[in-house]
Amino acid sequence: MVAVVRPQMLEAVQRICERWDLPCTAIGDVTDTGELRALFDDERVGAIRAALLTEECPRYELLREPQPTSNVPASPHNSSPKTWIYEQYDQLVGSRTVRRPGLDAAVLRLRPSLRGLAVSLQGAPPGERDPYRAGLLAVLGAARNVACAGGEPLALTDCLNFGNPEKPEIGWELGRAIEGIAHAADALGIPVVSGNGSLYNETDGRAIPPTPVVGCIGLVPDVRFLPGAWRSGDVVLLATAPGELDLAAEAALVRYVWKAAGVLTLAHDVSDGGLEQALREAEAHSGPEADVELVEDVAGGRVLLACAPADVARLGTKGLERIGTVR
Repeated sequence: MVAVVRPQMLEAVQRICERWDLPCTAIGDVTDTGELRALFDDERVGAIRAALLTEECPRYELLREPQPTSNVPASPHNSSPKTWIYEQYDQLVGSRTVRRPGLDAAVLRLRPSLRGLAVSLQGAPPGERDPYRAGLLAVLGAARNVACAGGEPLALTDCLNFGNPEKPEIGWELGRAIEGIAHAADALGIPVVSGNGSLYNETDGRAIPPTPVVGCIGLVPDVRFLPGAWRSGDVVLLATAPGELDLAAEAALVRYVWKAAGVLTLAHDVSDGGLEQALREAEAHSGPEADVELVEDVAGGRVLLACAPADVARLGTKGLERIGTVR
């Protein structure tokens, strides 16, 4: 791993690495030359313009053959709990976990401060076969999850799972998924800072469906004020991004939720299972049930919210619908 560290923080970083028995060596300095220079015994042995490794890097163009897309209906099992997956791992490593996984995003405290990091991993909705939409929806879902945990989304990473990209139809899928991820990231104003690819996933010449997976990380200003679980008497509301994948509206919804988080007792993304599924998950997470007037499912992103009756006015009214109360 390579890290860029302010000079005054170098000793602190080295102490942390030493604590965990990690070798740590300072290997260079950031300059204003615009070049990446390699030295050996203080002699320059190589140099390249840094831009050629970033914005101006050579592109590997794949042959692309557009394919018809049609969604596969999701089975009820697609919305089953994922606890059997994440409970295989230590959720409290380092004793920094202040919000466990299970509902949208988990939150880790950045000790010794009260700030935290909200982290989420999201795939496309089950049955989604349009690679562009798959990439787009994975990003938006991961960002909404982070916002529901009180985090301002800062950056993305991706895992691109596809068949053989040397086949024009798979090359098209891969390219379209990347475009979807890029467009959603641009709308949210956050970068894709890393990623990896898992390609050539085929059996007997048959490729897996286009499966981009996106991770999002966000900053929580104060881990003492996180949406947690709704309480009896709380008002239940629904925040919506209107329209069919209106990216400006989707970004506004994410921004609204993380800014309102300090007022909310609960925030939960209404994902592929729809509003009814989201309500069941909120009840299972919180305990008390809610009396809710179900509204018609819409194409845009939606987030289920709850807060104390006295705080409803603080949330505004734009894009917000009151749908019930907690018993």
